[in-house]
Amino acid sequence: MAFVPAFGHQPAHARPLIDAALQHTWHGVSPMVRSWLHCVASEVEARAGAAADSRRHIDLAAGAVDGDGTPPEWLDFYDNGRLHSFVGYAALASGDHSEAASELNQALAGLTATGAKQRSVVLADLATAHGSDGDRVADYLNQAVDALQTDWYGVGLDRVRVVRPMLGDSRHGTLLDERVAALTAGRAALPGN
Repeated sequence: MAFVPAFGHQPAHARPLIDAALQHTWHGVSPMVRSWLHCVASEVEARAGAAADSRRHIDLAAGAVDGDGTPPEWLDFYDNGRLHSFVGYAALASGDHSEAASELNQALAGLTATGAKQRSVVLADLATAHGSDGDRVADYLNQAVDALQTDWYGVGLDRVRVVRPMLGDSRHGTLLDERVAALTAGRAALPGN
């Protein structure tokens, strides 16, 4: 529930939800659940421009992952690979593009079948991490669009759109715009849309 206001640029509405969730995880809950909640909190803070708070939650998430206990069956979307993607996003928020690239590459390498749709997000974040190299930005964003064609994820498309301005009025940018337009037109033509 906290992602909705966080993505809507309302961190003040997201923080109490995370705080309440963390309050309920002190006893009898898998450390992986606490780790995931700290990752969510980290992303909320990163989106709010609070890089230090984002990093603090990442540290807590990493510490919780090392705890004992078996994660619940429903938490099949979070693992060490996903932790790396949150660490990479937090590093981007604090301006450490080198660390972000390293963490995001680890996240990409560790994606499993259950995390396939996350591939587009990680690739778009990698594009951001390499923002000074237009060719690499274009390459990662095109890979992200490829991933969206296979495993649709609206958050992934949003992330591609956020990073797209890095390409400016370049040929890479124009080609990417065409690919995104074709992808969204194709999605709109599907039954039920």
